[in-house]
Amino acid sequence: MKKAMLLSMALGLNACVSLSQNGANVKVVDTLDEVPGDCTEVGYQEAASADEVFASALAAAEIELRNRAAEHGANLIRITKKRAEVLPLSGAVMGGMTYACQGFKGS
Repeated sequence: MKKAMLLSMALGLNACVSLSQNGANVKVVDTLDEVPGDCTEVGYQEAASADEVFASALAAAEIELRNRAAEHGANLIRITKKRAEVLPLSGAVMGGMTYACQGFKGS
């Protein structure tokens, strides 16, 4: 009962995740080759989200990750972790190195 209640609370919170205006300016890339030379590392960030559908959980985790990166002054994330979580809740975890890059805004 307690696990089901936690799952339903997490799923409800997941529905409230929205991309902030600053988070919308954070670009997401997959490889180090995609990071411009004028970027400075800000630090590693990670986000998790619960949802019965992995793709939905992954999308919500990415939104949260972009928002967190923006809060720390980054405008680019190089994804280094993407995985499904099964216990104690179903969902996804996404993480990566964040960068402050001059001269561009993400999309």
